[in-house]
Amino acid sequence: MKRETGEAQGWSWFDAGSDHDIETDRLRDLFAATFATAPGRAVLLHLHHMFIDRCVPPSASDAELRHAEGGRAAIAHIERLARPVPAPKSGERPNSENSRD
Repeated sequence: MKRETGEAQGWSWFDAGSDHDIETDRLRDLFAATFATAPGRAVLLHLHHMFIDRCVPPSASDAELRHAEGGRAAIAHIERLARPVPAPKSGERPNSENSRD
């Protein structure tokens, strides 16, 4: 997607097209397949322990806190993508409540 410059463009460059949805679905499938394996689950568990479970001392600087939170956000994003999407129940249409974040 090419982003045009200038004030006339506004925020329209930010709108994702249908290609984005297809790419996101493909990435979710790849993450789910990668982390569904035993080695993938071990790696994800290790990342979780290293970043999510990490305790930052009260004496931590602002930069240390931001660094820790950035790592947590990245691992949380990977964990969200690695979860398989539950199939809709029969007769139920997929919607935002049934899909991922």
